[in-house]
Amino acid sequence: MTPDNPPESPSPARLDDDSRTRVCVLGGQRLCRAAMVAQLERLGFEVNHSLLDEAELDRCGCLDSPSPCRVLLLIASAQRPFATLHRVREILARTAGNVALVVLAEHATRGHLLAAIRAGAKAVLDFDCEPDELAVAICRAASGQTHLAGDAAEMLLNGVAAGPQSIPVDPVANLSDREREVLHLLCKGLTTKEVARHLHLSVKTAENHRYAIYRKCKVDNLAELIRHAIRQGLVPV
Repeated sequence: MTPDNPPESPSPARLDDDSRTRVCVLGGQRLCRAAMVAQLERLGFEVNHSLLDEAELDRCGCLDSPSPCRVLLLIASAQRPFATLHRVREILARTAGNVALVVLAEHATRGHLLAAIRAGAKAVLDFDCEPDELAVAICRAASGQTHLAGDAAEMLLNGVAAGPQSIPVDPVANLSDREREVLHLLCKGLTTKEVARHLHLSVKTAENHRYAIYRKCKVDNLAELIRHAIRQGLVPV
């Protein structure tokens, strides 16, 4: 006899019979993180931590705890995505390699996608993805598989089809942490003297950082640097 209420399908968040996938949420504004945590719990995931930024992640030690999270879900904003990915990559490199990185990007460009992949991301999605796709991406990442949203895959394939010269190189891959700070402040409109005061540097040192950034980003002046940063998603438009 067929039961009136057949058993539900197992939750996609369950990778085995006795545990749920543990997720740590990193980044984004407070309300955004809270909404994401609630959504993940509705999908059947266990959220271990909800952290503001990579500094909190580093201090927290949740990736090396006795019951570490299986997946680090990074909400990558458009304000400083490359610097964040660089720092997260450094933190993950110190773990045993059992934590999968999933990037949920805001206004992703090809530069963002490539930077996320270089940082070791197993999955890359944007804010407009369906909750079910996010659940699938997290589960696949936790299982060591990869997942790339359809629009992200199309963006990368279009770049490959157009030729290697059109594929952007991470513009801050070779910048030091201090140069990243200087770049961010310059793009916010601070003068070199203001950057020096803000970072407690001499004006000469700030100028040296500025020209090193020009050289590494292959630009000749501040206007070109700002245009370059906007195109690459380093600063919001």
